[in-house]
Amino acid sequence: MLGKDGGRRSPPLVGVFGAVLTLLSTAFILFTFPLSAWMCAKVIKECERAVIFRLGRVVKGRAKGPGLFWFIPWLDVIQKVDLRTVSFTIQPQEVLTADGVPLMMDAVVFYRVVDPSLWVTRVENGNQATHSLAQTTLNATLGTHTLTDILSQRKSMAKRMEEVLYSASRLWGIQVQRVERVELKNVTLPFTLQRCMASEAEAIRKARAMTIFE
Repeated sequence: MLGKDGGRRSPPLVGVFGAVLTLLSTAFILFTFPLSAWMCAKVIKECERAVIFRLGRVVKGRAKGPGLFWFIPWLDVIQKVDLRTVSFTIQPQEVLTADGVPLMMDAVVFYRVVDPSLWVTRVENGNQATHSLAQTTLNATLGTHTLTDILSQRKSMAKRMEEVLYSASRLWGIQVQRVERVELKNVTLPFTLQRCMASEAEAIRKARAMTIFE
């Protein structure tokens, strides 16, 4: 059965059975309290949040934490999510610019999870997915610019990469203000191109010098 949002809705009997199990478990915990307290209590750090799956479904409401919270150990599965900023370096890769110049480029990406529930339910491995997305974005963004643009407009291109990363990853629990910075670190030109640029610069200097002496 499908719900109003297009997702699969649980049959009524399954929902009733889950509610009965939850009620009986709560009654058992209260009846055996305080002996059961140590089994049903968990502490989450300030930098973490806990997403609780009860009978396979995410418990409604915000993720738990920080501090002490209660759960039903035989019905609940807890998955921790770290909210601290994560950074990784995109390994140097060859990018072909719009004017046909091959470059070796790398970048540093900073991001932070802001919705733990989406992070654990929308993507299997968020860190790996974000890394792959950043690599693809680097190629796609730089491939539409010329060498001159890349050398002179790094900040604007980094901003463009942030926008692309946000639009693709916001459904994973990342927001644009949390993709904090994308930096282009190194630009490695082919040796032959360096010689051509050096020759061109030398010719320009000689022409200027001749003009001055004349």
